[in-house]
Amino acid sequence: MRILFVLISLPFPPNIGQRVRNCSLLRALQMEGHKVTLLAFGDQAELTSARGGLGGLCADLEVIPEPGGSARAGYAGRLLALTSRLPYGAWRLRSAMMRSAVSDRLANERFDMVLCDGVYQLGNLPTSLRVPIVLNKDDITFELVARFLKHQRNPLKLIYGWAVYRQSRRFESRSCGEVAAVWVCSERDRQVLVRNNPSAPFMVVPNAVDVESYEPSDTDDGRTILFFGAMDWLPNRDAVEFFISEVMPELRRLVPDVSFVVAGREPPRDFRRRFEDLRDVRFTGMLDDLRPLMAQAAICTVPLRIGSGTRLKILEAAAMAKAVVSTTIGAEGLTLNDGKEIIIADEPRVMARAIAGLLGDRCRRLEIGRAARRHVAAEYSIPALRRAVREALALVGD
Repeated sequence: MRILFVLISLPFPPNIGQRVRNCSLLRALQMEGHKVTLLAFGDQAELTSARGGLGGLCADLEVIPEPGGSARAGYAGRLLALTSRLPYGAWRLRSAMMRSAVSDRLANERFDMVLCDGVYQLGNLPTSLRVPIVLNKDDITFELVARFLKHQRNPLKLIYGWAVYRQSRRFESRSCGEVAAVWVCSERDRQVLVRNNPSAPFMVVPNAVDVESYEPSDTDDGRTILFFGAMDWLPNRDAVEFFISEVMPELRRLVPDVSFVVAGREPPRDFRRRFEDLRDVRFTGMLDDLRPLMAQAAICTVPLRIGSGTRLKILEAAAMAKAVVSTTIGAEGLTLNDGKEIIIADEPRVMARAIAGLLGDRCRRLEIGRAARRHVAAEYSIPALRRAVREALALVGD
């Protein structure tokens, strides 16, 4: 098939979850013999490195400037979006340039399918397309908003948030019913979305990692707990704050020399400043390659309280054969078995004790890490993704 993949951002470098998913999709499509052309929001300065990094995964790549302007920025833009039929993200990303680029490609080249990266990009596709549209959906926005509101105490933000929740839920439900297929990343997400739109064609196309590119190590420092993720993303900041404020006090009592390392795109300065005096907490910022740091860490933790979709950070840690301690929301949608391939703990003291137990039992954490790697190789590897993509495309073709 010839596929036009319309993206919210370039899939390279694969340093955040959405980019990792899209890069894996490109690899699976290329390995299945399909020819993919990419249109993505981005900066022209990123084009050369993206083309080099993607190699032969796409036939062509075109970058469109992301829409901006003060009218769409900040609180004013968010309030204005409430007067629209579109949620803020879809309203902000409306782009005449992207719509024109998609129209030109479809008019001048032959494509069998348009793969659209998220509901917010759908508004940039021309109406009445002659080819099927498949929606690539890596999370559930209205669910993400609802979970944020559970931890919000500001009454004005609560009022605004519930308005956004209702708007997002209507928009996502309507959007899923207007495409030929929706690719979700887990059976759990499929079940949630189908309740809102029972007739929509949902198919599970899981997140995946290239397991063979991760080389497990049986040696670690025995004391480092690692969290990694983009720190300009609020759910990740909330997870780090929760861990430092509520889990670390008990963990320090149980393991006095413990160290918590946070890796990922820089957090806001005021957030980092709040924890800079803690000697056992370190922020690394963005790293080109996380694997050496993962190899050194004794345990990876995913203490998320806000989130949706499935966490690629868990799949990456499992591919490194690292024991992972996560909240229920952090591990949501993944088929890893609690107590065997992952440890699930939601209450802070329970999480602290689970981590302390693993730090004190090297054989146990190695056993869990190796079991997790075997599971991810079977269910969330590139070969597993290829099978899912093959089946999903066959249904679209029918």
